[in-house]
Amino acid sequence: MRDPGICGKHQSIVRRRSRYRQRDVITQPETRTSYEIGYPSRLSLQPEVDLHTYISLFRMATDPFPQRLPTLDQLGVTDPSNVSPSEVATEWLSGFSAAITQIDAGAVVDLFLEDGFWKDVIALTWDLRTFEGTKDIKKLLDARLAATDLREICLLEEPLREPALQRMFPDLTWVRFCFGFTTKHGKGTGVVYLVPFPDSKWKAYSLLTCLDSLTEFPEKVGPLRHNKADHGTWEENRLQEIEFSTNDPTVLVIGAGHSGLEVAARLKYIGVPTLIIDKKPRVGDNVRPVSISMFNCRLTESRTVR
Repeated sequence: MRDPGICGKHQSIVRRRSRYRQRDVITQPETRTSYEIGYPSRLSLQPEVDLHTYISLFRMATDPFPQRLPTLDQLGVTDPSNVSPSEVATEWLSGFSAAITQIDAGAVVDLFLEDGFWKDVIALTWDLRTFEGTKDIKKLLDARLAATDLREICLLEEPLREPALQRMFPDLTWVRFCFGFTTKHGKGTGVVYLVPFPDSKWKAYSLLTCLDSLTEFPEKVGPLRHNKADHGTWEENRLQEIEFSTNDPTVLVIGAGHSGLEVAARLKYIGVPTLIIDKKPRVGDNVRPVSISMFNCRLTESRTVR
């Protein structure tokens, strides 16, 4: 009988390894006393876990460089449930905006926890990067703040983005809010998690900056959508688009797999001519080999035995 508390992958592992001896099964009661990231007690373990799964969880728990959450005890503060999230967010964002405008990296990192995070998605680094600690964050700002021209920072107050006081655990509370910004190349959104300090100040535990759109390549939505008449048949227009008979592609995508198709679709949506090439004759053959029948879904008739 399938245990609803264990995922299908672990169900099959338990069934295949039912021949193991009793010592190969570890009994681990459920507990939630630790708030350390990656610790097994946070994973709500089942009463019985096979040996290999337990070894993986043990390795996570014995990480020599664990990252702890900023609990109230660790910060040395009491429960800040009586504060106004909007006032806290506005005050912090005002100082952050002033430091960014003055290109003062030192003033920016003073608004962060010493072991805080700055996660960037394209906005400052044109990459997916995570910077941990004020030293690495300062290096990021020294290298990219002036070149990025981060400006027009404003608090977002629409539903689901307005400042909110969130209690994740009894001893873990933060203020989460979103803000908009503009860079040299486009517009983006930021997400901040603030935690309290003993001197009544709030500092950022985590900040995310994400570039949402490019100024020179706006999304083809609303009045920018293609509204001209297409003469000829769809097949003729499609063939002309593939052959690039009237223009050259701006971007060449090598590989028509999942990532390649997603990148090409996004570039087409913002009006960037893109050509995809692949070593296979048909799109999708590099993901789904024709000779492998395991990718084919077959429906069988179910019969009730009486």
